[in-house]
Amino acid sequence: MSNLQQFEWHRLIGVRVSIWRASKYIRTGVVEIAAAPGATAWVAADGVEARMMVEKDSGYELWTPRP
Repeated sequence: MSNLQQFEWHRLIGVRVSIWRASKYIRTGVVEIAAAPGATAWVAADGVEARMMVEKDSGYELWTPRP
């Protein structure tokens, strides 16, 4: 299954995403909060993974499974 890069992060609240940076997989999690216009998002804690803030300006990308 292929994935789709998301650009409007503010529309991803409650959605499970994969986090990538510099072509490297970081982790998967659910977007908890995203600031409009969607340049910053918080991904909820999940198991041993702590809550994480990601920013587009820092090179992070959010991907979802293609429908």
